[in-house]
Amino acid sequence: MSSRQESTITRILVGLLFTAVLAGNWDVWWHGAVGRDSFWEPPHILLYSSVTAAVLIALYAWRMFGGRQWRNFTLLLLLVPLSAPIDDAWHRMFGLEAVNDPVIIWSPPHLLLVFALAAACVYLLNLLRNETDVHIRWLGSCLLFATIFSLLLFPTIPIQPCGAFQLLGFYGAGIIAAIFIGHMFFIERFLKQPGSILLSFFIFLVIHATLLTRRFAPGVLIAKNDVQPEWLIIFAFLVPALFMELTPKLSAWLRGGIAAGLWAGILYGFSSPFLLPEFQYSNGDALTAIATSIGAGLVIGLIYISIINFPKLKTINQKL
Repeated sequence: MSSRQESTITRILVGLLFTAVLAGNWDVWWHGAVGRDSFWEPPHILLYSSVTAAVLIALYAWRMFGGRQWRNFTLLLLLVPLSAPIDDAWHRMFGLEAVNDPVIIWSPPHLLLVFALAAACVYLLNLLRNETDVHIRWLGSCLLFATIFSLLLFPTIPIQPCGAFQLLGFYGAGIIAAIFIGHMFFIERFLKQPGSILLSFFIFLVIHATLLTRRFAPGVLIAKNDVQPEWLIIFAFLVPALFMELTPKLSAWLRGGIAAGLWAGILYGFSSPFLLPEFQYSNGDALTAIATSIGAGLVIGLIYISIINFPKLKTINQKL
């Protein structure tokens, strides 16, 4: 009975964390399309109710089942609501960030929220491995991988080449490519099931569906930037994911480089003509993004090979 209860609770928590991140993206869209009307707007209600329910259920599970994994998962999850008073204290000390200031993304309370939630999802992945239904385990893991990737992309907003800040210019594409390629290798190694990478990134695009169609209400102040075409963003993530699915026997460094090149080539090689004139960029900028991304993909592939083959890391590798 205990193991059935644990399985049920784990499934519920997967759904709640996925819903919380989905609501977070909906909230970003809402503030742009509608504005800040009140705290009781639909995305806020969904976000805070999901997180509150997840925390209460995690506390119950920790008390019920004990164990290091449930303890660590619960403590990480408790950091999520704790980030709210920390954020309030931060604004009291330093004021509200300007919309054109990258600190609006990189403030300590925001990063605490994102990384605590991502780390909680990683622990939940391990808890999900006890699930006896292989189909539920696979789908739940893909949901969590999509959620983690969505969270990891949030801190990259200031370095995105076509974003509002562009702190690294088009070299910033390399960092995003490294996260993308590394995440695909991790999915493949963890799940060892065909279709896992493709399903995970399809779910990721579902999470970001609201952000792919940004509409801004009159009077909403945002940092100026243009948005790449929705269909191009979809292809940019799904084509490399499909390539990774179809080439499991190819050397990891080559797979990483080609997949990163496909992502950057589609996203930055074809976006410029679809942007407003003031946001269009040169062929040189596109080549910078593509070359930097390919280099990052090659490096991640080599690191992956080293992790797989390094004797001292074989224990970790076997666990994955």
